[in-house]
Amino acid sequence: MAKLGANLKSGQAIFTEPAMPIKCAGAPQKILYLWTDAWRQKKLPIDVDFFKTIGVMFGVPKYSQALTGVASEYGINVTFKHPLVKVNGN
Repeated sequence: MAKLGANLKSGQAIFTEPAMPIKCAGAPQKILYLWTDAWRQKKLPIDVDFFKTIGVMFGVPKYSQALTGVASEYGINVTFKHPLVKVNGN
């Protein structure tokens, strides 16, 4: 993932999370925010999409609300209740 993210200069980045339960529910979002921030700092034209398997950003309402704001601030397109299983692309 590190090489893919570092080499991306423009286009679209798609992130998802595995179906619950997982060991660390925040891990898929950590990498999402780290890469989005890195691309933003470099002013790269990258559209970021995040596909969630559940209907909220996080299972704890207090954190879910905060993370919804973070995603919005970064301009991340979030799709809820969509277990991504396949990406068709070039």
